[in-house]
Amino acid sequence: MAYPWFVADPHGDHPGFQPSGMSLADCPERVHFMQTDGFETDGIWAPWDAVVCVDVAYKVTTEFLQEPVLPASISWLERWGW
Repeated sequence: MAYPWFVADPHGDHPGFQPSGMSLADCPERVHFMQTDGFETDGIWAPWDAVVCVDVAYKVTTEFLQEPVLPASISWLERWGW
């Protein structure tokens, strides 16, 4: 599972976009992702609706690397606030 997040504004004035409606059927209500440092306090929680399978995450990453705009292969939801 993965939690792609698209940052629309390099200045940090917009909270960005997250996937919507693409999670797996057996996905828990919230998914906890550990950061690479392994500390629990640095982990993030993602709502089930914003989690995608790894294949979709790879596809959207490849799409973004080819053209750095909001990738079309994911249904996105605009985030409001931090």
